[in-house]
Amino acid sequence: MTWRGEIVAGLLCGLFAVLWIATARGLPYMGDYAPGSGFLPLWLGVCLLGLSVIHVVSCARSPAADTPAGHWRKVVAVTLGLVVCVAVIEPLGFVVAVGAYLLFLLRGVEKEPWRTSLGVTGGAIAVLFALFRVWLHVPLPKGPWGF
Repeated sequence: MTWRGEIVAGLLCGLFAVLWIATARGLPYMGDYAPGSGFLPLWLGVCLLGLSVIHVVSCARSPAADTPAGHWRKVVAVTLGLVVCVAVIEPLGFVVAVGAYLLFLLRGVEKEPWRTSLGVTGGAIAVLFALFRVWLHVPLPKGPWGF
């Protein structure tokens, strides 16, 4: 995808996010004792909109250039990694499977330093665990280690 294509894709994602948010606002935000059916869709839409804005601004600031031919290797690696993550999430548990996938993305695909990769992975897993298991009481696959 070219530089302009990236901007168009970001704008389309932003438009989708706005439509998503508008639809989510029609659902109840809070229930009697817990978040309602509109809580998660609303915040996912807000996150998507924010990421779309960041993407468009980032592309607009960078010089126009075609993506390298190796771009497809990353797409295949990310997709295969996700397939493996989904396949092992039940036997290994959410924390281990998603943590390994995030570490693979950061260290293996994006070639980030170990310190950054481990820090971002640990922080993301902690936030996701706290959000879903502790706050929202969503049962996540535990795996043999109990977490």
